Amino acid sequence: MVVMPSMWLFNIFMQALGPIVDMMMLVALCTGQFALVIYYTAAFFVLDYVSAVVALKIDGENLSQSLWLFWQRFFYRQFLYCIIIKAIMAAIRGGMVGWGKLARKDTVSLPNA
Repeated sequence: MVVMPSMWLFNIFMQALGPIVDMMMLVALCTGQFALVIYYTAAFFVLDYVSAVVALKIDGENLSQSLWLFWQRFFYRQFLYCIIIKAIMAAIRGGMVGWGKLARKDTVSLPNA
């Protein structure tokens, strides 16, 4: 009752909104609102960094891992957008996803010993 709504909200819905936010940032840059974009980007990065440090401290992990956050923010997120959008489209189409089944054909022959 708690995990599924949280997953829908944070792992699917919020991730699917990411490309829209990035597009709005590009539009703002194209219209000359550089200071506003830099301000909000810096604010969200600091918030993201602080929450990552808190999470690493809670888990007892090495804080040097927080240095990867910059690369995650600018490269991994775009990759994740593609995956999320593809998954949502597959869910809308109603395609079944499964492990598949390996067809056994009995075509291997062993040499005589």
